[in-house]
Amino acid sequence: MKQAIWAIFFHKISTDLNPQHGLCPLGDDSWCGYNRSKLKGDTYKHKHNLPIAIMHCLKKVFRDLSSPELLSRCLHGKTQNSNESLNSVIWSIIPKTIFVQLRTLKTGVYESISIYNQCLITKLKVLDLLNIQFGFYTCRALQEADHARIRKAEKAISRRTKEARIKNRQLKYRQEDDLADDPSNQSYGSGVY
Repeated sequence: MKQAIWAIFFHKISTDLNPQHGLCPLGDDSWCGYNRSKLKGDTYKHKHNLPIAIMHCLKKVFRDLSSPELLSRCLHGKTQNSNESLNSVIWSIIPKTIFVQLRTLKTGVYESISIYNQCLITKLKVLDLLNIQFGFYTCRALQEADHARIRKAEKAISRRTKEARIKNRQLKYRQEDDLADDPSNQSYGSGVY
């Protein structure tokens, strides 16, 4: 995965005079147009490369994306739980249904981003920066909440749990179909209400 991240970086920095596609995937189905053209024997024109100055600024982002700590979260094909999307975290702190002032909104978004990127334990760093002392139990509670969230996400992606959810969903659909076919149980229809 680290190689794939850096392949994007070098792909976007490549020019006709200095092609840097050594990390890009090979083959007919490659996303790299240069390598596809090279395989076919065609010439390739770099039209969408980014200037070196911009890529130099983006290099830190690519370095962060390819860090072992971040990549360790992606082991074994695991993906982020959809409930942990950034929007979901923001809405759990600042519900969409409640109006808040801009300052409150910004604070909530900052907190959501820190929780999304580095879990609840980052609240301790914020408290420390604000010179607010926290105790042992605060630290312990945040760690336990983080561990519980990770366990819940791992459980949600386990094969057995997925199979059980699929069976339950199919059973629910069958029951709904049976109820819909039952003439004595009309919940929708012309003149029912």
